[in-house]
Amino acid sequence: MSRRLSITVSDDLWDAVSHLDDTQSGVVQKALILLRDEEGEVARTDFEKAAEDIPTYQTALAVLEGYAEDMYQEGYEHLIDSLASIVILPSWIEDTASKYSPSKLGRKLADAGDVFATRRHSNNKWIEGQVTSEDLSDFLEKEALPGLWGGSDYDLLAGLCGIIVTAANPHDTLPSGTNSAGYTAFGADGEPRARVALFLWEGIAAAIFDTFAAMKRAVRMTDA
Repeated sequence: MSRRLSITVSDDLWDAVSHLDDTQSGVVQKALILLRDEEGEVARTDFEKAAEDIPTYQTALAVLEGYAEDMYQEGYEHLIDSLASIVILPSWIEDTASKYSPSKLGRKLADAGDVFATRRHSNNKWIEGQVTSEDLSDFLEKEALPGLWGGSDYDLLAGLCGIIVTAANPHDTLPSGTNSAGYTAFGADGEPRARVALFLWEGIAAAIFDTFAAMKRAVRMTDA
């Protein structure tokens, strides 16, 4: 997809950059790419620029990138594992990807994680032990859930709860940060919170949209 533009620039500005490409379109595209990279959403911060030359900044950046990548990958794999073991169904993938936008689903999953933590903290049995698959019917009683979590957001929460309680490794960040026996994390407001990085929730969200895209692609190939 492309966009046709009609623009006017001063001669001195154009003369200063026109040699950068053989066509006017090429010059404009280079300018827009530069603007995107310097001031757009993907623009590098001063910290990242400094990391090109300063060793301590390079080390710090490597630590940050490694952490973010690990959390993101864990979230992605939790979704794939749950789908492969039929903890969640393709219909849940389809409904979730259709209902929530890619830019907001990660944050919504983080909110759902906090709801899980709050609900778990309401029962001593769940606090001292863990919420299990057998507990989910009581755990997900709609009347006990706050706001829209007992309504329009219920299916998202139910799917995430299934992913959490069936996680194969209890020491992974997702289960340990939400469903660890005898442990509850609290936020600054004193309320129970999931102790899980947003990058992990973003990884789950990415896996949802990737698997949904794969389903749509399979249908298109079949029709062809």
